[in-house]
Amino acid sequence: MSRSAEHIAIDIVLLPSNEVSNTAIMLNKKLVEQHGSTIVLGREMTVPHVSMLMGGLTIGQIPAMEREIRHILSNFTAFEIQIRSLVYKNGISSFEIDQTETLLSLHTELATHLENHLSFNLTESSLYGNPKESSSAINWINSFITKNSFSNFWPHITLGHGQVQFEDLPLCFEANTVAVYHLGTHCTCQKKLFSIKLV
Repeated sequence: MSRSAEHIAIDIVLLPSNEVSNTAIMLNKKLVEQHGSTIVLGREMTVPHVSMLMGGLTIGQIPAMEREIRHILSNFTAFEIQIRSLVYKNGISSFEIDQTETLLSLHTELATHLENHLSFNLTESSLYGNPKESSSAINWINSFITKNSFSNFWPHITLGHGQVQFEDLPLCFEANTVAVYHLGTHCTCQKKLFSIKLV
């Protein structure tokens, strides 16, 4: 199979502001130091993000996917996102995002229009760097439409393994950048494929 025909796992995400990203990275550092979190956030790879839609596509499909997303985003402008709470679920700390009408509408438009353009039968070889023992990540991606979309959509920013305290809430930021990343282990955003500004 040619490289252009290989499926890769992708995440369509909203990127937080630099301030919120720095806060997420700071809290993640505490989780790494205190709890040995194997999710290690950074500014270039494994970046903090809000997942909107996951799935798979071939490298050759990336230009068409970018055109589709740009068309969907033409109906949206930058909007405010608020983080009201820090939650601890299944051994992972996350910033929980207020699910506003605009945020849910963007997720719904992306999922509705792009579902048929994505594949949901990926294997671990679809992940960035071909990590081993990543079956949980693959299961999450493959079931994103059926288990994590529409009425089950849960917008959040993953901080890492373990429990951490943070009192300086709420946090707000302007959602003005949608990006598509090649996903790695733990569904982390590893390699940026392209990004689009909301105006």
